[in-house]
Amino acid sequence: MTGRSPTSHAAFRHLCALVILICAGCDNHGHGFYPLEEGRWWDFETRTTVLDEVSAQRLMVANIGAGDHAGTPVLIQRQSAGREVYFRDTKRGLERIAVRQPIGEKETAAPATLVLPRDRAIGTTWTATTRLRLIESRTFARQDKLRPRLLPLDLNLSIAALDDTVTVPAGQFTGCIRVDGSGSRSVRTDRGNASAEVTVVHREWYAPGVGLVRVERSESAESPFLKAGQYVQELLAFD
Repeated sequence: MTGRSPTSHAAFRHLCALVILICAGCDNHGHGFYPLEEGRWWDFETRTTVLDEVSAQRLMVANIGAGDHAGTPVLIQRQSAGREVYFRDTKRGLERIAVRQPIGEKETAAPATLVLPRDRAIGTTWTATTRLRLIESRTFARQDKLRPRLLPLDLNLSIAALDDTVTVPAGQFTGCIRVDGSGSRSVRTDRGNASAEVTVVHREWYAPGVGLVRVERSESAESPFLKAGQYVQELLAFD
C-alpha cells in the first residue's frame, strides 16, 4: 500500500506529543513494526478533547536516518514543527534516549525509555513515564489547572494482542500488535482542599512493515472538580 504525497499537505501545527505516542519498535532498522530507515514518512490526524473542546490537527513524522547524539549512534525521526526524536536499538528493544525540541525550547534528555520491547510475546510488560495532558480542572482557579503543570506518572504497558485487525483512513491492517497501558496518580483539586485519583488508559496498534496506525488515550477521575479528556491518533497516509 502506498500513501498520498506529503507535498499535498500544507503546514502542520505542532502537537505536544505524549511520551509514548508516535514511537515504535524496529527489527534490523526497517523490517519490524515501525520501520526506521531513512526516507519513510507517516501522516496522522489527531483529535484531542479537553473540557469538551475538540481540536483536530495533522501530524507528520519522517525518518531522517542514522546520526549521532552526544557520542551515541542514533536513528532520528523528525515530527511537525521541527521536533526530533533520537532512538537506539538495544537488546531490550527500541529505546528513546532524547528529544530535541524546536529552536527556543529545551531538549528532553535521558533516562532512556523503552518504547517497544524486542520480546513481543503476549503478556510482556514494561513501564514508561508519561504526563497528564488531557484531564483538566472545571474551575477557573489558576492553581487548579493540571496540564500546565506537566504532572508525571508511570504507565504500565503490556503486549495484549499479536493479530489485531485495525481500520483507519489509510486502510485496513491485519496482524497488528496491540499495546495496552494504564496508570494513575493523585492530584490536588478545589484549590488544594481536596484530592482525586486520575486514571490513564492508553492503547496503541502497530502494523507489520508500516508502524503505528492508531492510538487511543483517556484520562479520567471520579471527581466533580475534574473533566475527563480523550485523544485519538489515526494514520492517514504513509510511504
